[in-house]
Amino acid sequence: MMPNMRSYAWKEIFRSLVSSRTRNYYKITIIGDHGVGKTALAQQFCYDIFVQYNPTFPAIEDRYFRQVTVDDQTYTLEIHDTSGSVCTNALRRHLANESNGIIAVYGINSDSSFSFIKDVLVGGNALASNLEDQCPPAHVGLGGWCDLPIALVANKQDKDAAREVSLQEGHALARYLGCSFYEISARKGDDVILIFSNLIREIRSLVRKRSGNDAGGLRRESSRTEKDRKCVIL
Repeated sequence: MMPNMRSYAWKEIFRSLVSSRTRNYYKITIIGDHGVGKTALAQQFCYDIFVQYNPTFPAIEDRYFRQVTVDDQTYTLEIHDTSGSVCTNALRRHLANESNGIIAVYGINSDSSFSFIKDVLVGGNALASNLEDQCPPAHVGLGGWCDLPIALVANKQDKDAAREVSLQEGHALARYLGCSFYEISARKGDDVILIFSNLIREIRSLVRKRSGNDAGGLRRESSRTEKDRKCVIL
């Protein structure tokens, strides 16, 4: 049975074991253009395998589940695998209302996939602009539409010969967003666990700073400090 076909069974198992309102239950949404390897990344993390397949068009509700231990604490992750065909406004609404953290994926062999990420997280005004010359936004996500920890992932490192997006461009966008940045190959699986583990740490830090006492962790602070918005380059 293909791993993505087992996601429904895992969904029922985890829902029976863990309430979505528990402190260590986090929802992470993977966004990116069609065919950049979002599903491959999710499957590497959840099943430790790489499945060669033709890209599909998952709905926003397609998801995976995994329990992982970070810093001696166990977390249950609900990982949303989104479609590159979802309109920007619908995707932003989903991120703002249903997610604790974002993994933004583009392919180094596709400049259009890099533009897709900038369009969602930065907005059309930055598509043709030099991000190096711009000041970082007041809120991650720009325009204040959401305030979520982000991991920017440049996938398909194994296709360097066909590279269209430079490492420097990835660094620049990560600095602009104040987020972590990784260049990986989901096929090889390097650093996949690290991406999720570090994002969990960021989410946990933000949850602990909330002024309220919402155990589900879906409420975010209205702003982040400069220290919080540091860029981790790996």
